[in-house]
Amino acid sequence: RDRVEELSASMAWRSLPTSASGNPADTDSFDMASDSYRFVQRLNLLRQAYFGEFGSPECDRLETPLSGFADVLTFWRGCDAYGRVLVAANFHSQETRTFKVATPWPETTVLRDIVPEAKHPEFIVGLDGEIELTLRPLQAFVMAAGAVRGGRA
Repeated sequence: RDRVEELSASMAWRSLPTSASGNPADTDSFDMASDSYRFVQRLNLLRQAYFGEFGSPECDRLETPLSGFADVLTFWRGCDAYGRVLVAANFHSQETRTFKVATPWPETTVLRDIVPEAKHPEFIVGLDGEIELTLRPLQAFVMAAGAVRGGRA
């Protein structure tokens, strides 16, 4: 069952254009030395590190704060403040989107984009638990509080 779930997650991530030039995962995903395979493996390891405890009502709850744009998706999910992630994705292929979004974290919490292997962009939660984001066309952030866990491919 886990392999089917990993393949499903791999296929889903592979289909999303994550940069203006496409998605690094949209190539041969079966060559274990390829950048594509390592990228999808990293996403699956992050999924396991942050979402491995799902199965209870608190952990499975999905919150969807509004961004003000029809082509921007924002949601957070997680069991506690340090296992929760906030996803923000701009699906517009040409326009940058800047917006504020409500988060479940208190003011001054540092959120990090957990997808990059190094140099994790940081965002600081402001008044009323909001952060301001600027997403380039087809850009996405997956943010979490605290140290980045898991995800070593």
